[in-house]
Amino acid sequence: MYCFTRKPVFLIVDSDNSTAFKKFPNLFNEPLVCLMSPEQIPSSVCPDGRQSGSLFTLFLHCPLSGMARLCGANTVQLPAWERGLILMDGCLSEAGRLLLQHKEVDPAYQCFFRDDFLRALLLRFLFCCLALRLHRDFQPPRCYPTAHPALPDDLLDVDSVQAKVLDLAELFDARDLFCEAADYSRDL
Repeated sequence: MYCFTRKPVFLIVDSDNSTAFKKFPNLFNEPLVCLMSPEQIPSSVCPDGRQSGSLFTLFLHCPLSGMARLCGANTVQLPAWERGLILMDGCLSEAGRLLLQHKEVDPAYQCFFRDDFLRALLLRFLFCCLALRLHRDFQPPRCYPTAHPALPDDLLDVDSVQAKVLDLAELFDARDLFCEAADYSRDL
């Protein structure tokens, strides 16, 4: 795959061995971003243990569906879904603003942020990271999505963004599954 890094590369790795791409070398000094799924999902969220990729993919495809699944909501009424879309939009907008304003974010992210599709994937990835870190059952680092280059530890350490995730959890009647925003002290 190294030959493809002569041009900007944006990778999404969805596998139980995704962190094998964590040290992917940037041989040609072109922008390179790799978003990696968690290596495992807690059994309380996925009893058979083999669904780690599908939860990550669901968050990247439709973050509100990913949040609903994370909360154990099998069905969602239309008014709740519409309220969730409003909360999700606010959360993603705030995450995008934080990503662009943070001084320690690798320039590769800003390069890919110009593309609408890749911007949406980046923002959904950030939302996934935050939702999984706030969920009480996602404790070990192997349960967290990762990125290369690494994102700053404090990127999403903002009460307004965390509050929206907790509001979504409350919308799905699963607030007790999530830590208080003040308890959030885990690395990206």
